[in-house]
Amino acid sequence: MTEAEAIEMVNFYASNALNSFSIWVSITFAFLTVAYLAGSKLSQIQIWIISPLYCLTSGTFGLASVVHVQSFTVLTNTHPDFFPAYLWPLPWSLMTQLVLIGGTLASLYFMWDVRHPKTGRPQ
Repeated sequence: MTEAEAIEMVNFYASNALNSFSIWVSITFAFLTVAYLAGSKLSQIQIWIISPLYCLTSGTFGLASVVHVQSFTVLTNTHPDFFPAYLWPLPWSLMTQLVLIGGTLASLYFMWDVRHPKTGRPQ
């Protein structure tokens, strides 16, 4: 692989990872908006439909982001002379996974918390 091809592939992987992450953020924001505005009014069956659907779509775009970040990491490690930046060796794949899994779990907890308010808590 030539230097130009490697640079093009790095940009491809980075772009796809950011696009997938952006879609994950949008899906998560939509889920949190529904949880905040209508979560307490939703029936149990509606919760059982929307939560797994959120997890499935969140996981799909989250996994796509992680795969592209891992491909990015492998490519930059394979050709270190082409990419002398200091930040690229960081464990971006692990950080991406932590953000995606943590954000998804926090969103599900938020929905649960909206549906099960504690009495005596200021509203």
